[in-house]
Order: sequence, then C-alpha cells, then structure tokens
Amino acid sequence: MEKNPDISRAIDLLGGAVAAARILGAKNYQTVQQWMKVGNVPAKYCLAIQAKTGVPVSALRPDDHHLIWGVSPKCAESVSA
Repeated sequence: MEKNPDISRAIDLLGGAVAAARILGAKNYQTVQQWMKVGNVPAKYCLAIQAKTGVPVSALRPDDHHLIWGVSPKCAESVSA
C-alpha cells in the first residue's frame, strides 16, 4: 500500500517510475518506486517534480517541507483556511 498518493500521482504525471528516474536523474526506477513505498521524496528532487508536474512540495514531503523550504504564502493560506 502506498503511503502518499500525491507521490504516485506525480510519478504518473512524469510517465511512470522509469521515465521519472530518467527525467529527474535518479539512480534507477527502483529508487523512484521506493519513494512511493516509503511515502517521501528526497528533498533534492522535490522542486523539479513540482515544476514538471504541479504537485507541490508540501504534498511530496508533508511532514517536513516547511523545515526545508519555509512556508510559502500559498501554503500558509491553505493551512489557515
């Protein structure tokens, strides 16, 4: 079972695990599959995924995105709403 459906959605938008690994420069498709299994994307890939898919970093790393990138005004609006 996947821990974070937003990661799976982002990978699907990139064309699957093999295409995502190639596009993002990840080691291999198994690495990308591990992200889906664990429910967390390494920070160094998040901004590229957001730029290419529109899936926000806050969805890719829901537990600690604010510690890495801070809180953007858009994220703050959704939290206070």
